Amino acid sequence: ENMLRQHEWKLGLFGKSKLVLNRLPVFAHGVMCITIDPKNVKHILKDKFDIWSKPNYETHGIFSLMKHWLGLGIFTAVHGPHSSDKGKLWSHSRKTASAIFTKDNFSDLMTHTFQEQSEIFLQVLDKVEKGKVIDMQRMFFAFTMD
Repeated sequence: ENMLRQHEWKLGLFGKSKLVLNRLPVFAHGVMCITIDPKNVKHILKDKFDIWSKPNYETHGIFSLMKHWLGLGIFTAVHGPHSSDKGKLWSHSRKTASAIFTKDNFSDLMTHTFQEQSEIFLQVLDKVEKGKVIDMQRMFFAFTMD
């Protein structure tokens, strides 16, 4: 039942609190901290960024899967207290991403490219025989790499 309303369900977990700690499944190891408080987000992402980190992808189940899916980059590179390279890989990934994801790129080139590629993607899907199983992961990968 909650799968169809995940956002509302998760928001309901907060109640009067702006911070929720969830014990993760065995394969994921540990506890996940979820917040809806802008002060907490600022604390984690700006004020005290160096003391927070993602788990090590080599030993943490879900991050290992993310590394295989996303590669080793900004979303999976370890930074902060658990970083063996003192955050150099993450920092390099961040600098690369910040040069690409500018306001001008999104408002011009990215928007045009996304619209164009979406039309092609939908044309490909329209040609799929009804009831036929297709590899959506391969299609999404090709779409995102353009």
